[in-house]
Amino acid sequence: MNNEQQSFELEQQADKTFVNMIRLLAEAVDKRCFVHGRLRFIDTPLLNKSLHLVMIYNDIKSSHQLAKRLDISFNTLNKMMNRSDSETMNRKGIDKVIEFMNQTADEYEKKLKSL
Repeated sequence: MNNEQQSFELEQQADKTFVNMIRLLAEAVDKRCFVHGRLRFIDTPLLNKSLHLVMIYNDIKSSHQLAKRLDISFNTLNKMMNRSDSETMNRKGIDKVIEFMNQTADEYEKKLKSL
């Protein structure tokens, strides 16, 4: 096996690891940002990490673009990614993040199977 073939194999392994990691992070967000009625508690460091990874793998260049893709307001996204005095937020925003993370993992998995 030459270096180029090996590099493609390593990239494919990394993509499989990414799919698993995003699914695990989505589950962690769901469990740590647990539901309290119509609200969810905010875990800013976990959300920040998860959102930045999703931005990288979806080639999203800015927070404004991410907010648009998630169909949430920029202020809601900003609240998730930056520490504030608020400990809770409407659960729909975080539910959309979890859904988008799982959707990203599904799309990458389909792409891997088609190779």
